[in-house]
Amino acid sequence: MAKTARAVIAHGQDFDIREYPVPDPEPNTILLRQELAGICGTDLHNWQNGIRGEMLLGHENVGIIESIGKGVTTDYLDNPISQGDRIVFAPGVKGGYGAYGFRQDADNPPHFSGGFADYIYLSVPNTCFLKTGAPPEISVLTEPFAVGVHAVMRGDVQIGDTVVIQGSGAIGLVTLVGAKISGAAKLIMVGGPAGRLELAERMGADVTINIEDVTSAEARTELIKEHTPQKEGADVVFECAGFLSATPEGLGYVKFGGTFVEV
Repeated sequence: MAKTARAVIAHGQDFDIREYPVPDPEPNTILLRQELAGICGTDLHNWQNGIRGEMLLGHENVGIIESIGKGVTTDYLDNPISQGDRIVFAPGVKGGYGAYGFRQDADNPPHFSGGFADYIYLSVPNTCFLKTGAPPEISVLTEPFAVGVHAVMRGDVQIGDTVVIQGSGAIGLVTLVGAKISGAAKLIMVGGPAGRLELAERMGADVTINIEDVTSAEARTELIKEHTPQKEGADVVFECAGFLSATPEGLGYVKFGGTFVEV
């Protein structure tokens, strides 16, 4: 009997655990045994709205190479790979193939196209994957951290900038780190609850504003400007909260000629 493994299939707001045959990798593909998977805000929002059809969710993953298809010898950076190596990967793939963690025909092969399963099968041509020596608890943050890095690159943070991050969730926190590494002189985090803001301070925030304590947009805007040079506003503002009302509020934080980035 062929070896089988489990996958969590979402439909509507329900979940099923199903078993599928574990594939033998075709040429130019690899099979990973999952170690950890993150739950993205996109996964949560899709579930809240009701999954259309059936979907194997999960696109923030790290796994160990179980087997390698013919023709695969290196990762994206030409590092040699072998069975037992730890791998992270980019869920999106060029060429109209969609993304891992968003396929809607989970019962049809190739199976294990999403992260909430025992395995993930990197079967799409030109999948970008990287070998890593980092522990799984760190490696699993690669995909969300890439979101923060991309945001900071789009915002073109410069040495000496004053930067505001709206939203102290995972994406806000990794954007904070990216801005700090890029040379921001002052980092202001707006969010909550208190525990998240304490973590933001440990990760480099100079000023934190708790929306549970400062409840009006006008008061938050005034407070933020008090922490900017000449009270003119921030050089760059990143909206990472994901709430519609945060956008006009965040635009009010930006100085004339500054930059607002919707992450």
